[in-house]
Amino acid sequence: MECLLTKRILFLLIAANLSRSDRLFAHSIQLLPLLNNPLNIELLVRHILQSSAIWLQEAESAQRYSRILAGFRASLGWKVTDLQEGKGGIGLDEWVLSAGRGATGNSELRLRGLLLR
Repeated sequence: MECLLTKRILFLLIAANLSRSDRLFAHSIQLLPLLNNPLNIELLVRHILQSSAIWLQEAESAQRYSRILAGFRASLGWKVTDLQEGKGGIGLDEWVLSAGRGATGNSELRLRGLLLR
């Protein structure tokens, strides 16, 4: 899992075109509910939201924001399903807190700034 996380973060850092950004975002979001280390969750969320591919200027703003929010909502849904099916891992509260710390860097204004770019 660590190797997959490392590769995903590297791809997020070097992605530079819109056609790859949608696929990269989707794959990164799908990896998120599989992580059980709070620090890894925080790290991946931070890199997803800071990736230049996610914030390309060619994408329309409203569509881009709704895609980002829908992706994180889907990731949360997958985590809930995994826990209901008894697949284990960290609890939902800890997972959400870790994702929130990654999104905000412990600052509510940072997330708001990212979504209003």
